Amino acid sequence: TSSTDGSATEDMQFAVRGFDGTSSVVRELGDLATEAMCAISQNPSSVSQLSRAQHALDARVLVDFAYVQPSILVMSLVAIGMSALAMLAVSSSSHPLLKFVHMFVSQSTCYYVLVGVIIVHFLEACVVCAVCQLVKTFQPRQMDTRTQVQWTVGGALFGLFCLHAFASKIMRQFALAESMQRPGQT
Repeated sequence: TSSTDGSATEDMQFAVRGFDGTSSVVRELGDLATEAMCAISQNPSSVSQLSRAQHALDARVLVDFAYVQPSILVMSLVAIGMSALAMLAVSSSSHPLLKFVHMFVSQSTCYYVLVGVIIVHFLEACVVCAVCQLVKTFQPRQMDTRTQVQWTVGGALFGLFCLHAFASKIMRQFALAESMQRPGQT
């Protein structure tokens, strides 16, 4: 079509292979621009502006689900606490420290507490694994199998310390999804 000032403009339509939102369109346009620049023997680095736009869009839309390892102090305290609880639950030796603790808490109570803690940690790991699988299903660029295994094992070993970091990432993803403008809304 032509405009009134004498310059020619042309409307273009693009077919996108897989529409995953605005980011996929930017990625497709970047690929087309790179192919066009290569075809006319120009440096494809001039399309870096589209790449930067895609990275900015990804940063605004995607949450980084990379595994966050608890601090050494937390890992040490969890290991010492679980080991001490297991020692109190299964050992009936005549060590003075064990006798002192068993004056206040019986060995069978320690055993039931240990079993309860193991069950809770297992359930936390199952919940984290299921949520990771959902994220991996609907947002495959955000979660891979390695990250899913890291979060699941972290949830099983460190419980709430790991679950808190994972839950905050999930809540941030929900907040970003809610804040995004949906098609047809102004």
